Amino acid sequence: MNKISKFIQLSHSHKLIFLRGWLLLGYVRILLLTLPFKYIAKLWLKPVSSVNFNYLTVDESITQAQVIGKLIAAAAKYTPWYSKCLAQSIACKIILRRFGIPNTIYIGVTKQDKKLTAHAWVTVHSHIINGYNQTDYTVMTHFSDE
Repeated sequence: MNKISKFIQLSHSHKLIFLRGWLLLGYVRILLLTLPFKYIAKLWLKPVSSVNFNYLTVDESITQAQVIGKLIAAAAKYTPWYSKCLAQSIACKIILRRFGIPNTIYIGVTKQDKKLTAHAWVTVHSHIINGYNQTDYTVMTHFSDE
């Protein structure tokens, strides 16, 4: 099945999440290239008390978050710019917040082949939503809504 027909078969709400994710990835990429990270953290990653996080059960929020994480990862494949883990994680966090799903973004580092490598990922109720194997990374910081 080709990519366009896969997109067409998505539900209307999933298409909107995909498109919002794609646009957010571009916006986040611009922010990452132009602003120091501390400003991005203040703008998008600090806890928000005005968001209502209470309407979904834990299982519902995990299921919804996993769908959002997959749609963000899929959107990242089709950006003409680099959409690495940090941009994906920030975009995912923003959309999860919009859906009222409390989440935590982690930023960690590890040493691979004598080089320091960083990685970012998002969890919801301790379930990994985006990113790959994080067990090798030492968490340097996190930003939590939970």
